[in-house]
Amino acid sequence: HQQGTVRRTHGGAIFVGGRAAAGLHVGGATGGAGHYKLLTATPGQARWGGIEYDVVANGADATLRQVTVEKAGQFIPPTFGCDCNGTAIAGLRVFDQTSGTSFLFDSLIVRQSITIALDVDRGSAGGVLTVLNSQFYQNSYSPMIKSPASAQLVIHGSDLYDYGRVIIESVNDGDSLHAEDNWWGDVRGPVFGFPRDTFGLPKVYTAPVAITPLRSGPFFPSAVGTPVEVVPLGEDSVQGAQVGTYGLRTPLSP
Repeated sequence: HQQGTVRRTHGGAIFVGGRAAAGLHVGGATGGAGHYKLLTATPGQARWGGIEYDVVANGADATLRQVTVEKAGQFIPPTFGCDCNGTAIAGLRVFDQTSGTSFLFDSLIVRQSITIALDVDRGSAGGVLTVLNSQFYQNSYSPMIKSPASAQLVIHGSDLYDYGRVIIESVNDGDSLHAEDNWWGDVRGPVFGFPRDTFGLPKVYTAPVAITPLRSGPFFPSAVGTPVEVVPLGEDSVQGAQVGTYGLRTPLSP
C-alpha cells in the first residue's frame, strides 16, 4: 500500500515523496512463510529504475518486508568529451534529507543490480535505515552498498556476498557503521581498505565498520547451494603467511 505521493516514471523507477511526504509499504508476508514479492524488470527488458525514497512520511509506511529486488538501477555513461566516469544510479536509493524518519528493510533479497545495490544518503537530516535478515548476492558493481554517513545505515543478520570487491563503502566521519552478525561469504569476514593481496575476500572501505561478532556460516544456505566448500588459500612472502592454508567459503554464485 502507499500513502501520499508515489510516482513511477516511464523508465520504471518508483519515487516515494517529492514535494510532500509519502510512504510505500511492500510486503510478501501475506503470501505465507517463505513467500517473497518480486520487484523486477518488465519481461524482455534488462533492467528497471528501482526505488528512490525522497521524503518519507513515517517509518511504518516505508517498510520492505519479504521482497526480492532484482535487475534494478542504471548506469549513465559519460557524455562525449567529458573527463568523468559516468553516473551509477543504485537499485535502492534512500535520499530522504528532509524527514529524519527511520525505517526498516526486513527479509530483503537484492540481486543482479545494474550498479550499486543500496545507496543511503540522508544528508544532515538524520534517520537510520536498518536492514535485517536480508540477502545481497549476484551484484557485480563495486561498491555494493554505499552510505556517506556511517551512522545512517545498520545491517544485521544478513548474508553479504561480493568476493574481491567492496561490499560497504562509507566515509571516516568519526562514527562507526554497524554491520555485526553478518555472513560475508567467508569465515574470515571482510578485509579493510585495499591490502596488496586479499585472495578474493570482500572489502569494506574508509569508514570504521563494526563487524564482530562474525557469522560462521550463511543464514540462508539454501540460497547458495552447498553451504561451504574447502578451497586452498595462499599468501605471498611479503605478508608472511603460510602458503597452502585452507579456509571455508561459500560458492561465488548463489
